[in-house]
Amino acid sequence: MDTIDTDSPHELIQADVFRLIESGARPDGFVCGSAVAALAVTAGAEAAGLVLGHDFDVVVKESSNLFRKFRPAIETAHEDFRAAGRWLAEAIVGRIEGTADVGIHFLDVPRLTVPERMEEKMGVSTV
Repeated sequence: MDTIDTDSPHELIQADVFRLIESGARPDGFVCGSAVAALAVTAGAEAAGLVLGHDFDVVVKESSNLFRKFRPAIETAHEDFRAAGRWLAEAIVGRIEGTADVGIHFLDVPRLTVPERMEEKMGVSTV
């Protein structure tokens, strides 16, 4: 899968994931840098006959709760665009006013959201 990255067209990501799984060298899961990549990876794996949350897992960063609503088996790390925007605005104003540090950086700690498994939703106990 050296030919794809987060910026690749979703059709290429889906096809490459399908080929990888069909080759028999499939991973247990995928970490995706965008929602489009996560959906394309999921589509490719499902087209190869795998079941999300059972045969493979997907983790993606997102700024909303759409995956929780539409694809709850996809694990998400919340990305706070508002915090990033606030920091960027403060950094720009600081540069204009000459009060910002030259090496200023911002790091937001992601919050991982683990999906409910089907057994938990249905009240079935698995041992």
